[in-house]
Amino acid sequence: MDATIAFTILLLGLFSILELIKANQKFSFLKYFMLVLLFWITMSSFLDYLYLTGYAIPYYYYEISKFFGTGLFINLFYLLVFNKIPRIVIIIDVIFVIFFGLLFINGNLFPSILNKQVQGPQNIYHKVFYVFYFSFIICSVIFVYIKLHIKKERKNLYEIKINQWVNKLFIVIFILILLH
Repeated sequence: MDATIAFTILLLGLFSILELIKANQKFSFLKYFMLVLLFWITMSSFLDYLYLTGYAIPYYYYEISKFFGTGLFINLFYLLVFNKIPRIVIIIDVIFVIFFGLLFINGNLFPSILNKQVQGPQNIYHKVFYVFYFSFIICSVIFVYIKLHIKKERKNLYEIKINQWVNKLFIVIFILILLH
């Protein structure tokens, strides 16, 4: 069942990438960003599909794809609301990438979760990384949500649609956090 869901997300990502490329429109920064985000999500689903169907792939490939996909997804919020990614967010992203890379260089592989149990070693570095990264994600989502609602002027339909989209996404993320 999980492998089928991962395969479906893989196919959806591939078709979305092809639709974005074949549209013959001018490529903006947002469109390039969406292509990269879709690539990482598709890669993660592909690795997840391989893992769930029994292929032995190193787990850190999957972890790297999830890490970059999550970072790009959070940056997409900033890009949609502010039309740019703030410099402080880029600096924090670079710090997380360096910390993530140092964990791999030192041989600290991230633990995996199988059958609702943590497999593999989990040390203080993992816990620190997870706490700060999770805090960054939650604070980013809340900050963008607040900034979106402080902005009183809705000039066009695009801004109204973004406001509605972020409202729905914020509710979904909040429910997922509560259920986790």
